[in-house]
Amino acid sequence: MPRKITPRPNKTKLRRTEEVQSQSDNNFPPVFCFHYLQADYDLTNCDQAQKALLLESLYTRSQMTWQEIINTSKATLGTETIHRKYINATIPSYFGTNEKFYVLRIAGKKGRTAGFRAGRIFHVVWVDYSFSLYKHG
Repeated sequence: MPRKITPRPNKTKLRRTEEVQSQSDNNFPPVFCFHYLQADYDLTNCDQAQKALLLESLYTRSQMTWQEIINTSKATLGTETIHRKYINATIPSYFGTNEKFYVLRIAGKKGRTAGFRAGRIFHVVWVDYSFSLYKHG
């Protein structure tokens, strides 16, 4: 008689970045997810030109590995991290106590996306063309 397979329940909280990533994840291109995009920092606040710049910047990064993105200057196609205490928006509870969020610039100084990295997946939480998500130095 065949064994019955029980599906695993979905987890609602994302694990901390350090626990999910592995060195091998850095050898692959990122996958972008917009499931956790927050109101006030979503695409409804963007015009068509801004949406096109966002798509172009994410597409360009999708042709790179995470390691190439990490090794690239944050001023171009690289990334930086920002501590949660500097985020000026509500941080969804499903991010738990995650201390750091990744920031990707959109077309240099045109805007920013910020979110959470889980393995290869970059969960875009905020799209910020107004530069109000955090203080820019």
